Amino acid sequence: MKPVDAFLIFILYALSSVISLWVAEVNPRPLSLLWLPSGVGIAILLLKGPRPWLIIWLAAFAINTPYLYMNGLGSLPTAFFVGVGVACCSALEALLGYYLFTRLVGLRAFERSRGMFAFALLIGLVPSLIAMFGLSALYLYTNYLPDNSTFTEVWLAYTLANTHSTIIIAPIAIGILMQRPAPNRREAKSWLGPGLLLVAVLLATLRAPPTVYLLLPLLVWIALGHSLFGTAIANASCAIILSIFTAYDIGPFVNPDPWQEFLDMLLFNLSTGFTVIFLATQQRNLAVAQQGLERQVQERTAQLQAANLRLAELAGTDELTGAMNRRSFFTQATAELQTSQRHRRPLCAMIVDLDHFKEINDRFGHNAGDITLRTFYRCCREELRQGDLVGRIGGEEFAILLPETDFFHGVQVAEKLRAAVQALHIRRDDQVIKLTVSIGVAEVCNELDAALRLADERLYAAKNNGRNQVGIG
Repeated sequence: MKPVDAFLIFILYALSSVISLWVAEVNPRPLSLLWLPSGVGIAILLLKGPRPWLIIWLAAFAINTPYLYMNGLGSLPTAFFVGVGVACCSALEALLGYYLFTRLVGLRAFERSRGMFAFALLIGLVPSLIAMFGLSALYLYTNYLPDNSTFTEVWLAYTLANTHSTIIIAPIAIGILMQRPAPNRREAKSWLGPGLLLVAVLLATLRAPPTVYLLLPLLVWIALGHSLFGTAIANASCAIILSIFTAYDIGPFVNPDPWQEFLDMLLFNLSTGFTVIFLATQQRNLAVAQQGLERQVQERTAQLQAANLRLAELAGTDELTGAMNRRSFFTQATAELQTSQRHRRPLCAMIVDLDHFKEINDRFGHNAGDITLRTFYRCCREELRQGDLVGRIGGEEFAILLPETDFFHGVQVAEKLRAAVQALHIRRDDQVIKLTVSIGVAEVCNELDAALRLADERLYAAKNNGRNQVGIG
């Protein structure tokens, strides 16, 4: 752990101890209304892991030992002994809370409705019961129990005070772990209105105690519109302020009976805290679920678009060779003609027919004929440009469209393709299939159909002249 982190943890824990001792001094009764170090210690370990337990021990010892020496334990060795015991109980409570949370509760429990109850019992109550039993026994052994107080009364009071602190402080750490809040100026501004209303209601309780019940709907409003982290801070702030009010015998819970006063305040803070933390948690879980659904919708939409694109490709593709089918070729060729006319660019068309293809089927079988067709198409794709269109428009007849290509260069492309096909050696078992093609070439002027008819005529002329040649008219 970095020295700076260790120093900050020490200061935070020590400061929470000083505030709690000050509240206890304000109200000299045997009731401790709030013991902040309990919640702060567990929150620190939840965020940093178990390693800072020694810092918690040192901070508890450094704050409590002088206080004990100056407040009833006149013997320094006795104060030192009790201070060590207090520090051990404080570290034990924090470690128990940490291990119970990580082993039995966990962050996933807050994604379920029962998570808050498991948290309150296992993290809020159990560590406090055990640690405060040890502390009360230590006070009994050293005769440091408050005047007219029994062991059971002190144990119960300290346990409730520590449980109170843990339940209002620890959710702040859980909010950080679940959402990792980052500084956000816009979100900070959104707290201005709710923060002012909280302050106004808390101040109003000093004059009109029933207004304290306005805190619940106000905190609910905050829980529904803000993060779990922010809601936990707002709830803890209200609980601490109400505890200080009660310690000074002011505010909405003032009662001649100190236990009744304490229990009224405790029940209000815990019931309000349970409600708003539960709502904030469920709101966060709904937001996460909505994000997950939106992500799934996006993924499914992308998959559907890809599938539709693939279907469109399959619908426009010749299943055997992978070339465009007749409909797809004419659709794209028509669009290419319009583009060439709009930009006044040349366009050339070719009709290609495989020579003696029927003989290949008869001699080597239809499977060999299929392989020959696929091999020819692959040869076209290797010899032609990516933007050139190749479509299978008949059994062994293909149409080719060459954008931005005039008749002269179209003839050169046709001759290059014819030579590449003639050089192919298609192996079928122990035999080699020799393939040649006849090609008719025509420049596209105004109508695609007219150019393809002309190219077809030149193709048949090439076949009549002996095949394996380019017909140019």
